[in-house]
Amino acid sequence: MYHSNMDEQQVAELVADHQRKAVKFIESGKNPKRRRISKTIRGIIYQSVGEKCSICDLILSEHTDTKSTKSYDPIDSSITIEHLFPLDLGGNNTPDNMVPMCYACNVKARCATQQHFVETMVKEKRGKTLSEEDKEILNRFVEWSIRTVKSPGNKIDSEIQQYFENVREILTTGNTTLSPSISIGNLEKKIAVLEKKIQALENTFWKRIMRFIGSFFQRGKQPNSPKKASKTSNKPPSVSKSIDQVEKILPEKSPPSQEIGNRINPDFTPKEFSTALLNQKKKSKPEDFPMLYRNLIREEPSYNLSNYDISPNKYLLEKCSEFLLIEERSDGKTPPITHYWIGEIESFKSIITGIIADSEQKTSDGRTELTISALGQRFSKRVQSLGFENKKEYFQQNGLDPSMSITKAISANFSEEEIELVGANISTGSELNTRLTHVVLNRRG
Repeated sequence: MYHSNMDEQQVAELVADHQRKAVKFIESGKNPKRRRISKTIRGIIYQSVGEKCSICDLILSEHTDTKSTKSYDPIDSSITIEHLFPLDLGGNNTPDNMVPMCYACNVKARCATQQHFVETMVKEKRGKTLSEEDKEILNRFVEWSIRTVKSPGNKIDSEIQQYFENVREILTTGNTTLSPSISIGNLEKKIAVLEKKIQALENTFWKRIMRFIGSFFQRGKQPNSPKKASKTSNKPPSVSKSIDQVEKILPEKSPPSQEIGNRINPDFTPKEFSTALLNQKKKSKPEDFPMLYRNLIREEPSYNLSNYDISPNKYLLEKCSEFLLIEERSDGKTPPITHYWIGEIESFKSIITGIIADSEQKTSDGRTELTISALGQRFSKRVQSLGFENKKEYFQQNGLDPSMSITKAISANFSEEEIELVGANISTGSELNTRLTHVVLNRRG
């Protein structure tokens, strides 16, 4: 995975290629593809447990959710899967785009850094021509995201890296003393940015960040001290004023029992939630997530995520992508609003079995058969209806070798008792070979 031996030229070419892709993707107006990561790929990445995180010195520990626990309760060293080139910028779930990374670096600090530098651009500029200023920050972020893994210490953007390190330090160690390299001017600038964004933040993760930062600022003030800076204050009046403004709009801090008991530990697993959601589907095609969710909590109020102060969309994308086919669709309005549609991910075996079973062709003894060419065409149409571009993409997302033909994939995934490959005998010189032409489902019709 991330232990690829790349020289500087290869890294530079990779960066330039993804920078072009990021600009093109945002300007195209396309929505990110959020597919589940196959169990095969997850298994390969999770083999990195016991090794160092790809960008820090923490030793990766087991992904706590792999056991049948009632909740996902990670620690800083818990192994997670990070996309080298983010999905929101046009990335995908191919193995070469995924790296093992600790929870502290990935879910906490890198997510926060991405949101700080490019989230607004991605949301507001999608489908529009980016300005040179937008392209510059986007290119910087893409290069930082790749180089921190592929060439740490070499040409890393200092501003973005400093932001990442400061956020990680605050969120993982609880250290309320900022690094010496952070000047008062930078602090005031960051506070000003926070003032504009805090009221728009809705997800639980960011609320926890803001509460922590808020408590840090509050500890810097003396009890019963006036809001305006006194003559003896060490902080410039402008900074004190900015801190006061931030404190005013920060949400109240909830009691510890609520923060830990309700918000982090729902009484159901992502798999149970996904299964319950699929039970609401009435059609085989993808259906609107808000409608399915409303029906679900009407019948089963225990699945109401608002009881845990969790955003349904956030929970869907972060927790359920392994169990559901999640499709993003824009409503075409200005500005566009993204809606999520839910489909059930079909395994390769179930798709192939279903296609052959639907065939009207029969063998002499009544078994169902189909030509391999017809099977390939129907398989391509089927996976496209599921939201995949083609067979290759479906194979990649489901842990199959994308270079395999349908025939080889069937041979690798079915036993002879399940499916038989048959064909005509042909002579090639002195040898007699079989040219496979049909597949036969070994069940009586």
